Amino acid sequence: MRGQRFCFRTLLLLLSIFSTFAFSSVRAQHYTSDSRNYFDYGEQFYSRVVQRADGRSLDVRLNMASAMFSFVRAEHLQSHPSNGFYAIRDVYIELTERGNSQTIVSKNIMDTIFVRTFDETTMKNEWHALDHQLAIPELDSSRHYLLRVEVRDGILSKLAVRPVVAELHLRPFRPNAVAGDSLGLGVGDITLFDHAGLNSATFAKGNSYPFSREIAGSFEVATPAGLSREAAQNLQATIIVTELSRISDPDDTAPREVGKIRLDASALQQDSTWHLTATDSTLQYALGRADSSSIVAGARVSVMRFEIPGRSFEQGRYRITVNVDNGSTHRSVTNDFALVWPDMPVSLEDPRDAINPLVHIMTEGDFKDLQKGSRPELIRKLYAFWKRQDPTPGTAFNERMAAFYQRVDFAYFNYANQHALDGTATDRGKIYILYGPPSKIERELLPGESPVETWTYTNNVHRRFKFTDVGNRGEYKLVEMKNI
Repeated sequence: MRGQRFCFRTLLLLLSIFSTFAFSSVRAQHYTSDSRNYFDYGEQFYSRVVQRADGRSLDVRLNMASAMFSFVRAEHLQSHPSNGFYAIRDVYIELTERGNSQTIVSKNIMDTIFVRTFDETTMKNEWHALDHQLAIPELDSSRHYLLRVEVRDGILSKLAVRPVVAELHLRPFRPNAVAGDSLGLGVGDITLFDHAGLNSATFAKGNSYPFSREIAGSFEVATPAGLSREAAQNLQATIIVTELSRISDPDDTAPREVGKIRLDASALQQDSTWHLTATDSTLQYALGRADSSSIVAGARVSVMRFEIPGRSFEQGRYRITVNVDNGSTHRSVTNDFALVWPDMPVSLEDPRDAINPLVHIMTEGDFKDLQKGSRPELIRKLYAFWKRQDPTPGTAFNERMAAFYQRVDFAYFNYANQHALDGTATDRGKIYILYGPPSKIERELLPGESPVETWTYTNNVHRRFKFTDVGNRGEYKLVEMKNI
């Protein structure tokens, strides 16, 4: 991030110089409170391959940001007459056996995606989703297989992102198995919900899930259709969540169990599966009847949903394990996933960037002590400091920390100038970080006088701050503070 910031600081300097000559004493505010799009910040592409419980199909779920593609105006596109923009998305999916380049099954999908405005064409948080169910033949479950996904920019005829290769360990299932047969129980991959209703769900992007909320999801269970429904009454499942790493202590990678629940057959929604209902910015599904069009012949597929208390789980890497038992057969499925802060302020990406603005709210001694140490030590001390300030210690999300660094991001971009490329180090940046956005901003641009900017807080702050740009270079200095 620091290298990326250097590039943007150079841009800030050029814009500041330009505004000085072009607009004299008027310096425009060019930047918004959300400046993540200026950086290669976060992921632009999420992929997930989900094995179905019947062992004969894979769901390939993709989420792609607009910034991956080249867009052109759609005004002359007959199929979509509008003033928006369109791009061509070209996706190739190929299944092979490890160590063997011969294709087992492949699929090419080419479609068109649309956005309304030019700004959306370059956004890293404007999403376009795709779900394709790939039918696969009966394969030897003792061997390992690879699923390769390529996404190409159809307009420029080039790769839009580095190809993704997922390793598959297929789980055997025999739809004509008799009672007691170990192959008569199939368990599908675990999927986590982004949002869920009674019979609807939006699945999380890839293997990333928002932190500080309940961990909700589902998995499929397949049994031979020839067996009675009562045979499923012995079904039991244990779901365990293990923490592999956490953001507040990067050196601590010892796995530890943080959640566990048990479910019985009453949680099983028999003869049902998830059906895709919409693909736009997200993949939306509805729970419906499992029929012959969605499962292999001779199988009965059901869905088991779960929810594990997870509001206290920090950002980090986790593993969820599902153990399913029907009295005669045991199946185990695992899925590694990340708990993330989707809108985490840019200033929290690097501990040094996060610590510097704390000079405004700490004593000199505490601030100097916080700056000492290696990167892991800085991270531990940073999160320990904010843990002490957390108004809701029972949850992982720290509202006070979030509000502070949202202000830091805004001040960094909006109050920089050619002599202070970090806007948090300026007088206006400091006041904004301490008190937030003013209730009212007044600007005076009088001939022959320095520009004046007055911030008035009519909320509980009850203060007025006056800043003057003495050199007409956007370097506003605090010259007066009054209680009102």
